Amino acid sequence: MELSQIVVRVLVALAAGLVVGIEREARGHEAGIGTCALVALGAVVFTLAGAVGFSSPDGGGDDPWRIAAQVASGIGFIGAGTIIQSRGSVKGLTTAASLWFVAGVGVAAGVGGLALAGIAVGAALVLLTVREVGPIRAWRRPRRTASVSVVHADRDALAGLLTPLFADAHGQVVVQTEASAWPDGRGRWRTTIQLEQTGLAGLVERLQASPAALELTIDGAEA
Repeated sequence: MELSQIVVRVLVALAAGLVVGIEREARGHEAGIGTCALVALGAVVFTLAGAVGFSSPDGGGDDPWRIAAQVASGIGFIGAGTIIQSRGSVKGLTTAASLWFVAGVGVAAGVGGLALAGIAVGAALVLLTVREVGPIRAWRRPRRTASVSVVHADRDALAGLLTPLFADAHGQVVVQTEASAWPDGRGRWRTTIQLEQTGLAGLVERLQASPAALELTIDGAEA
């Protein structure tokens, strides 16, 4: 393989990684320019190493797939590190898929599929841009949330009750506590809990059974 071919393939892989990385970083995702560019470069280097390292003088022994085949499985370890599961929700899947895609583009550039790499990057940019368009986001079913306001005399009275809620909740749970006072001057606390409708019934049942809850107000409950 000539040096000019190696340079062109490496530059194409680098450009692809930069383009995808710029799009990801512009939207505030973890895997940005540096990560995507390095993944693409690493993939093309592994692929070219397989071609150069196993080549024979007559060219009959070129087999870039010996090492390139391991890129697809190896990138999974990096991608898995970007996926976060918290309180029933999963984040980072698109970032992990972006790294997997960039590695594939690097392999394509390494074996000489420059047109394939260019077309794939263009298609990916169209996809990542279209998914952010407002009308398409409107098709997604919104999550129904409700809020529960609880008045209690002791600031930490609900701590033991809310701990299981965080462990069992599906989706995001937001808790805010603020100090207030009764008309006679006695101190009191008001805690507002915002969560998805699916967990509302269980929370209300726990609060109604707790002697610490002095007042209970529910907002956003389904009829």
